[in-house]
Amino acid sequence: DVLSDILRPMRLVSHIISRARFTAPWAVRTSGVRGAIFHVVLGGECWLRDAPTGARLHLERGDLVLLSHGGAHTIGDRLETEPAVSVASLPVGPGARVEFGGPGAPTSILCGSFKLNHSAGAALLSALPPVVHVTRGDTGVVEWFDVTLDLVQRELERGRSGADVMVTRILDVLFVQLLRSAATSLPAECAGWLAAARDEQIGRALALIHNEPGAKWTAETLARRAGVSRTVFFERFTALV
Repeated sequence: DVLSDILRPMRLVSHIISRARFTAPWAVRTSGVRGAIFHVVLGGECWLRDAPTGARLHLERGDLVLLSHGGAHTIGDRLETEPAVSVASLPVGPGARVEFGGPGAPTSILCGSFKLNHSAGAALLSALPPVVHVTRGDTGVVEWFDVTLDLVQRELERGRSGADVMVTRILDVLFVQLLRSAATSLPAECAGWLAAARDEQIGRALALIHNEPGAKWTAETLARRAGVSRTVFFERFTALV
């Protein structure tokens, strides 16, 4: 299990940035963060504009978007709405509640961030697609998505002792689930460690290397253990890794 091998030594730090209830018209901009940032639409709908990629996403209730590189972006009721405030001017933290906007339709959003305190953390995040959009309609998502978000909301709303720790641990699980979702949704032509990890033979070879990093691995040995010829192994390993 390459994903587990890679994540095990890393210290994942999850944070709730804010819980917000916006009413149209509204828009918020951010200059970006170190690490990855995510938004979960708990109610209503909105639009997100990612500055680095130019991506424009329509988000509905139950949608989650992960900006794995933490780039500058704007989120609002419409693409045309100009940002009225910056995230830097808003209250932050698990208990922070943000409310502003006009007299229109409401949208509720949970915003947070992920950081990996490890020398390889930046490399791991850079291997992800810059924007990961998960919807409740995606195959295999509804089951874990509903349960995870329900647990987060319960902890935030009850405000019981230890809630901050509980929420961050639940968000750790959410991050791993997002990695799995990103791996399965990568286009076939994608390369990188995440694409390699999902490949049956190359993923097996990577797991062997991670389990025994001091072994004198050769292409022949890895190919044999992975169950393919040396030529096939060499071509696929080179293309993916």
